[in-house]
Amino acid sequence: MRRGQIARREFEYTRDGTVTFLAALNVYDGTMWGSCLEANDHRQFLGALGRLAHRYPWARRLHLVLDNGSSHIASATQGYLASHPRLQAFDTPPHASWLN
Repeated sequence: MRRGQIARREFEYTRDGTVTFLAALNVYDGTMWGSCLEANDHRQFLGALGRLAHRYPWARRLHLVLDNGSSHIASATQGYLASHPRLQAFDTPPHASWLN
């Protein structure tokens, strides 16, 4: 950096750990539901999906916007989603963590 020059930042960055927080927006009344997971694995994620589905039993469909995280693409997760058609997953593009 120099005086008078705009600061620049490389598009690649270093992540020093993450927090796994899931959020749900009820578009009908604007309420939010959130869950902070202890670990970023498919077991924790599937537990959160079960709690989410239980919270909204009246919803015919729950839209899930997911990145390509390992817990989202795990075979156990894919099997769970296939057996629960009410949960419809939409994936963000690869390398689009800024959309999270």
